[in-house]
Amino acid sequence: MSEKPNSNLLEQKSALVSYLDDMLQNATETAEAVNLETAVSIDNMITARQLVLDSEEQQVSQPEMRRVNEPRPSAPTEDSVESPDDAESTKVDSVMTSDMFPVQCLMFKVGSNMLSIPLTELNSVVEWQHKLNRPPGEPDWMLGILRHRNNNVRVINSAAILQIQREEEISCGFVLVLGDERWGISCDQIDKVITLNYADVQWHKNQTNRIALGTIRSSLSTLLSSRGIISRLSNS
Repeated sequence: MSEKPNSNLLEQKSALVSYLDDMLQNATETAEAVNLETAVSIDNMITARQLVLDSEEQQVSQPEMRRVNEPRPSAPTEDSVESPDDAESTKVDSVMTSDMFPVQCLMFKVGSNMLSIPLTELNSVVEWQHKLNRPPGEPDWMLGILRHRNNNVRVINSAAILQIQREEEISCGFVLVLGDERWGISCDQIDKVITLNYADVQWHKNQTNRIALGTIRSSLSTLLSSRGIISRLSNS
């Protein structure tokens, strides 16, 4: 009797895998076509139950080792200080302009904080069931290596880079694989997909090279930029 609920749950997750992959693909194609007239209405927002949880076996690879005597860098937070030369060399175009909207965004939780990221900046959502092993010499804000679609995804502790307080160390949940498939950010819960208009966000004055672009007015959730995250991590 106890096996039936587990079997049903596995069947549901299997059915959802192709659904989220299709949705992410459609979001990317829509952004490339810049066809705002056919953008999905907010009335058709997708609930958390419709999201695909791409469950995969996680394997630890052996990336290039760092020197043992090399100090571990601190987490590359939004408040990390850069010199003018560094800021110029790591500058990325993370700005979202009004002509990019409406845009669909995935809502998710890290600790008690609700966050959001555009679907067009995601590659996939992976269910994270086992603790990842962090290779020697890697910084504390890196949780470990996730083997995903023949790629080694470096999974980042989102709470560390976003300075979110946690009561206990994260060891499972979900990984949001970013567009380049080299980086993934951890999250505790997947919430839902919403459609945002430009006016729905209270934008930071300077979006360039930022991890957080602004605050969604209705939910007070932080809108993240994967480009800003990747730039900060790649140059940390």
